[in-house]
Amino acid sequence: MEKETCIFNLQNYLDNLSKEYDCGVWICKKFGKRLSFFVGVKPYKFLPPKKIDIGENYVLFIEDFTRIEKTLEEIIFKIKNILLTK
Repeated sequence: MEKETCIFNLQNYLDNLSKEYDCGVWICKKFGKRLSFFVGVKPYKFLPPKKIDIGENYVLFIEDFTRIEKTLEEIIFKIKNILLTK
């Protein structure tokens, strides 16, 4: 139940970011060298995404990075808090 709440909260946060900055924002989980979509809003602008490592197991992808760059530290902090909340 705890993990479901985490994913739900994370999905809501990423949905809000996507609407606010008009860009795709999603997180993939690492499995060795392979990445698998975890949660978020998939890309829709066909722009190359910015890849940002979040800890050892997750990668954040942001489409149209220039719009969101100023608040990146705050966004990463919030995502880490949601992912690590038990």
